Amino acid sequence: MKKIILSLLFLATVLVALPQLFAAEDATGNLVIHFKAWDENYTELGSYGFEGLDGKTIYDSIDDFGAVFNYNNIPVVDAESTAQFGFIAVKRPGGGDPDWNNGKLTADIRIDKTVVKAGETVHIYVVQGNANSSKDDPRYFVADNSKFNMFLVYFDASGSYEENLGIHHWSGWDLPGSEWNVPVDVFTTGGNTASGSPVKVAMLSADQTVVDDVPTGNAPDAGFLIYFGQGDGSKKTGDVKLLSSLGENPVLGDVGFAYVYSAGNGVTTGDNVYYGNANYEDYALNAFSFRLLARTVDPISGAASGTFAVRDNQIIVKASSQLQNPHKLIAPNNELNLLLAKNDLSIDLEASKNYALPSEGLHDTTITWASDNETVINPTTGVVTRQATQTNVKLTATIAIGQENVSKEFNVVVPASSAVASNTFSLTVNVKVPETTPMTDDLYIVGSFPNSVIPSWTPDAPAGKLTRVDATNASITINFTELTATTNLEFKFTRGSWDFEQVQFDGSGVANIKYSISTLLASNTVEYTVEGWKDQDSTYVEAPDQPLYTEAEAKALVEGWFAIKPVVTAATETVPAVYGTALEIERVDYAIGNDTFADFVIVLKDGSKLDITKEYVLFFDNGLDTYEIDVDMDTEGPVITFPLLPASKIIEVEWGKPFNLADFPIYNATDNRDGDLTRAVFVPAGPNAILDTRTVGDYVIKLQVSDDWGNVTEETFTFRVIKLTA
Repeated sequence: MKKIILSLLFLATVLVALPQLFAAEDATGNLVIHFKAWDENYTELGSYGFEGLDGKTIYDSIDDFGAVFNYNNIPVVDAESTAQFGFIAVKRPGGGDPDWNNGKLTADIRIDKTVVKAGETVHIYVVQGNANSSKDDPRYFVADNSKFNMFLVYFDASGSYEENLGIHHWSGWDLPGSEWNVPVDVFTTGGNTASGSPVKVAMLSADQTVVDDVPTGNAPDAGFLIYFGQGDGSKKTGDVKLLSSLGENPVLGDVGFAYVYSAGNGVTTGDNVYYGNANYEDYALNAFSFRLLARTVDPISGAASGTFAVRDNQIIVKASSQLQNPHKLIAPNNELNLLLAKNDLSIDLEASKNYALPSEGLHDTTITWASDNETVINPTTGVVTRQATQTNVKLTATIAIGQENVSKEFNVVVPASSAVASNTFSLTVNVKVPETTPMTDDLYIVGSFPNSVIPSWTPDAPAGKLTRVDATNASITINFTELTATTNLEFKFTRGSWDFEQVQFDGSGVANIKYSISTLLASNTVEYTVEGWKDQDSTYVEAPDQPLYTEAEAKALVEGWFAIKPVVTAATETVPAVYGTALEIERVDYAIGNDTFADFVIVLKDGSKLDITKEYVLFFDNGLDTYEIDVDMDTEGPVITFPLLPASKIIEVEWGKPFNLADFPIYNATDNRDGDLTRAVFVPAGPNAILDTRTVGDYVIKLQVSDDWGNVTEETFTFRVIKLTA
């Protein structure tokens, strides 16, 4: 009886516990992915999803940040899970297949499944870019529903982000303590512009304020400045405020936005900070479009800035964004670039149809091809001629930069001309690993293997475990069934965790290995090499950096960016302008010691000066950006005024008495650029410089003044000599 009671008690416990267990397993949450394209063009934008996210033929909605993709009722995973979702923002013309060639706006964004919270809607922010997620740069940013958030974007058009770039912060951020000149590292590379320039992004969070131990629900007056830890001269912004980014009446979970572009160093104002998405268009204009800034005058200080001629042989130029200093450019490491290009190069190892063999590779390398059997594979045309029997062909790629080159061999299998499609295939993968690979570690092939028993992208799946042949060699055979068409594989190798995945020889991330099953072969054997592991230090020693240009060469290069030409015939709606010969430039001054700059002074040669009777256009072309702007010269003369004279400007003088200098009128002379020129006013010699008090009559007196540009102003008044009556 006791045993029966205990059994019933155990059964009751199980019956009580099971619903709780399944409730936890059935817990779901919602995910909202917000995506921003830098040009805010979302026409035909959809998504491609994998590992638990469905693709969408078109976005669900547009908010003030960008395109919105909603995913509802997503299962919650264990907090220790390493599983990830996959998301790609891609154009899908007409709601059809993704346009992989021209429509990708992100690479593979891998989002930890642990971000999904039971019963919550979690908001994730992604921006346009061209690289896959990595441990250092996840490329997605999660808003905290229990805090106030700021999505922070920082862009330097020159691409020269300082190694210690970070923030100095205060008043409530959920961050480590901030010590002056020790920047807090908050940035990762969150995206890339259309031209590939990296964009730094951070998601910052702050707790609500607390008064007398009671949460208020209010956001703190938290702030920070961006700098790189070398004092005030390293500041990239003035104070950036959380409240300014959030707008009115924020609530917990809200996300504010702050967009910042680099305006150089020593910045103490907020002129380069744009809050909220309503101001994004102005931000994009300043951050992503290159311009030469027109002359403006500060209404308070009167100081001028922008692009303008300060005198007839000197032009100040200000660009809208920082430019890379050529003297700070590092000469390409051809050895490294060739090796990276070699690793990046891949082709199909089953050749059942003609090749389009690439002629260009990574880092501007050129590629030429050779074949050990040109009858079967022509290395020039890529034409594949299948033979009566299966044929093995060795293709050799020569990857070159100038006179330096490396080679890479591909062992290609060409199916027999009589081969027919099969729904099964066996792939043997032999891999060579570094000598530093512990024999006690298991090795795994990890990736996407449709129609096989290996689960997708699981770094320690038993089915993906390789057999260790010896200390440096391992192998696995993967069987595929139910194949109906060409099947594309992507994979890499790990030692059982993403923390121990393969890397390149220099420690950088490695692209996925690709293999296409044509279904015309029953089996194939391929060989790969692992050059390093993420957790092990690279043994590669890179050559010391060398400047690409000497200081003299850099100065000459910068000088060549500019040309000043006189306008011979102005442009019309149908006819372009005609310009004369460019003025000769003596030199271009700029901050030669800085990594970047946006300010220049062009000094013209003697005998090649600006003429205020003509119009000029300044042309800029550094090979990346072009712009032209009218040269703003001082063509306006000074103004002479007589504050105490009547409108007639006549002063009566008594006849027959010596002239009293106190009778000379008070005058002022001001210039729109040179300021007060009163002390430069004079009476030029001539008929308008004479006053004879012995003779009754009107004597017109002329005053003259000129500004630094030679603009001359003349003004007159009249002395009227009269006889007084008794």
